[in-house]
Amino acid sequence: IGITQLSHEVAHFAVAKKEGFKITPPTVLPLLSLPYMSFQNRIKTSPKNLPTLFNFAFIGPAVGMVTSFIFLITGLQMTLELTPEQVQYAASVPVGFLQLSSLGANIVDYVLGGGDGLLLQQDPTTPVLLHPFAIAGLAGIMI
Repeated sequence: IGITQLSHEVAHFAVAKKEGFKITPPTVLPLLSLPYMSFQNRIKTSPKNLPTLFNFAFIGPAVGMVTSFIFLITGLQMTLELTPEQVQYAASVPVGFLQLSSLGANIVDYVLGGGDGLLLQQDPTTPVLLHPFAIAGLAGIMI
């Protein structure tokens, strides 16, 4: 999740640098549930125009989402490649956690369950084994 947040902040910085306006370094806004998962950048000098401001605002979340999807897809592929010995140590999340994100849950169902919804129709407490990268990608999509 930290890499996703870092890519988000670097994208904001890159646009500010490219467009020639200054921003403050990211200020950490800690949360009790997810420490260091919220940051704030302040704009020190005004952007040239509204499209520049839009680019600055849009690029961070867009890059964060793309990074999260990369983690999710990579993690799901690594989940499929787990050996029986590795499966006993694999992390698991309940189906109810997957259902918090319709998009994420359907991607997991499509890759691991064949896309017919059988995975998501199980009891919400049923554990689903996932590689930690997949869990990080899901969390990034949800945040």
